[in-house]
Amino acid sequence: MTAVCCAVVAVEMVPPEMHSMVSSVIWLFYSTGYMLLPLIAWATRDWRLTALYTSAPMAILFIYFWFMPESPRWLITHGQKPKADKIIRKIAKVNKIEIADGLLSKVNVSEKVVEMHQSGNVFQLLHSPYLLKKFLAVLIVW
Repeated sequence: MTAVCCAVVAVEMVPPEMHSMVSSVIWLFYSTGYMLLPLIAWATRDWRLTALYTSAPMAILFIYFWFMPESPRWLITHGQKPKADKIIRKIAKVNKIEIADGLLSKVNVSEKVVEMHQSGNVFQLLHSPYLLKKFLAVLIVW
């Protein structure tokens, strides 16, 4: 699931003409890693070393948290429209799309949604038929 999220974010951050290339390169590395896993396990012959060698490169990605922008949807539902506007404009610039001024001023988030996001938990999935349906679909697929 993490690989899918990373692929989606990476594709959002590049111009449209590069979407297919970036996606292909990401999945090329992903599948190559899976193909190398048996070779690494054979070479180390110890499950602890295999786990260490295959997990250590991911430690580099922790640095990415400082560069990764927050989700505009999350920012809007938490009352941070100026930050969301800045991120949306950056994404639009990368994708060569013009956005009208005052775009987010037209977005109205109901108090119920804001309240739900501020005190959210997993059990709120049971209150919304739409979210429950999506949750069950993801649960079955994954």
